[in-house]
Amino acid sequence: MKRVALTLCALLTLGGLASASDAAMGEKLGDDYKSASPKDKCIKIAVAYADKVFKGSKETRAAQAAIDEIFLAYVNKGETSEAKLKLLGELRNQTETECKALNDARRKENKKAPYVRHKEPNSNLQLAVLQSYVVDTAGPTPSLDKLGCLKLVRECTSWFANNSLVLAYLSEALARDEAYAKADHAGKLTIIRDLAVDKKLMSDQERKYLGKAVLSDWMTHELKGGKNADQLLEAVKALGKKGLICFFTRSWAEGILKQLKLVR
Repeated sequence: MKRVALTLCALLTLGGLASASDAAMGEKLGDDYKSASPKDKCIKIAVAYADKVFKGSKETRAAQAAIDEIFLAYVNKGETSEAKLKLLGELRNQTETECKALNDARRKENKKAPYVRHKEPNSNLQLAVLQSYVVDTAGPTPSLDKLGCLKLVRECTSWFANNSLVLAYLSEALARDEAYAKADHAGKLTIIRDLAVDKKLMSDQERKYLGKAVLSDWMTHELKGGKNADQLLEAVKALGKKGLICFFTRSWAEGILKQLKLVR
């Protein structure tokens, strides 16, 4: 609850500051900016960033604050938390797609044209929107079944904004799940794999952290039982071939076990 309160407090502060910043962008970028749609305003700011129109930290902060204000106004057109999340994703996807097309056009005219980077809204804004949606959809202590809503969260928000909360939600839900608690290491890894690959509720980065916890416990148990590093390396390779662990988890485990051969 404290995390939610702090995020919402930051968002309210953001809304008050950014209005003046959007007006400042109008003065900086001209009448075309003032009359532009939300998507086109974001594109014009991104192009100005690329072309180094903004001078100094004050102007770049104002530009980011204007992006935040544009997104906040757009998101608040939604009447429900789900609608707000979808609007956030809609504007993000529109501006990202437009930037890609714009870069192709700019590079055709000039191969050395600066790359136009899609500008993300403040992570606190994205966190506030996604938290509101998850609470409304899945409740305060969601089960794994209820967390199917994370698929939409991942589609509509950036990984940099959502990854820590996605990992926290899934970690806590797994800790409460009876089937997960009763499963052996392969069973736990299968559940994690299904959440990541089949249900698309997390990226390989979150999957890596969950898988590392399972493999750490399993390797400790196997070593105490008399297995050696070579035997565990073969077992890890088998888990990888079955798709029960991702590349990052496998690389991490193999790196440890190869060093273990040198010290044990």
